[in-house]
Amino acid sequence: MFDVIMPTYQTPSPYLREAIDSVLSQTYQDFQIYICDGNMEDDPLGVQRILTEYNDERIHILDQQGFGVSQARNQAVKAGTNPYVALLDADDLWEPEKLECYKSVLENTPNLKMVWGASKQIFEGQEEIEYRAGFFEGWEQTLPHHKWFRVYWHPIMTSTIVYERNTLEELGLWNEVAFMGEDTELNLRFLLRYPLDCHQLNAYVGTYRWHPRSVRSNQPFYQENMNAGIFALGRPFSFPDMLEALKHQDGGTEYHSEEYWNTLESAIADYRHGNNIELASEEGHDYVLKRVDGLDIGSLQQEDTPSLSEFMEMKA
Repeated sequence: MFDVIMPTYQTPSPYLREAIDSVLSQTYQDFQIYICDGNMEDDPLGVQRILTEYNDERIHILDQQGFGVSQARNQAVKAGTNPYVALLDADDLWEPEKLECYKSVLENTPNLKMVWGASKQIFEGQEEIEYRAGFFEGWEQTLPHHKWFRVYWHPIMTSTIVYERNTLEELGLWNEVAFMGEDTELNLRFLLRYPLDCHQLNAYVGTYRWHPRSVRSNQPFYQENMNAGIFALGRPFSFPDMLEALKHQDGGTEYHSEEYWNTLESAIADYRHGNNIELASEEGHDYVLKRVDGLDIGSLQQEDTPSLSEFMEMKA
């Protein structure tokens, strides 16, 4: 049912092993794994050795034929045939019930093109506190044709996403001359074309692990991509300017109440403001982030997110 897509490049071997194991330990076992490996044969991190440790016919190791994470994902997608494509970066983890849960959602909700959920977020080298990431407060209260705008400013966590294959291919896969933001650009295509068929799960489905070799904190990796002609996608316009343009396009308060526009603005601006403070915080985290354990730290995010097992019990 699922093709699991894993690009790997200079991933520390313990992370890669744990990522693969989190797939192999799924409670639902109908999947194939396509690992697109961009490492050199003399890789000092031992990625090649780790990959040879697995003797499972569902694991397919692909030598990357191009460069960049987008090309790696596209190559892996084209190697598979299953109707759904599940993303997992090589340093992230899935909850054991993830594929079982997504299978149920996809079978019980016709025509879904894209599904994602909340992620736990851990910062390596700091106190082992888990924060919530990739979750949209008040998602159902945002009008369908405005949901892309929220994702543009607050990205979905890639390793929580499952795409319907036919739609992924219809929309052209990932932009191969882009990295950092390439996943959001693809998600925007889904939300702009099929806003009613893109679904958020209110449950923790995996864990994002921030470490020194993560893409966003790896300056050599950034420079390698730039030297290869692959570019980071930025935002050419400011948030206030884009919000005003969206209001103008959609008729402003003539068609939607001032309360609605204020709620939409707060949903985006409060989170962005918190993340900006977080990066400059002496403690490393800002209180806008919601802790997974539910401890009240003054978070602006109020919705409770259950574990995946709790979520599945509620839906049973």
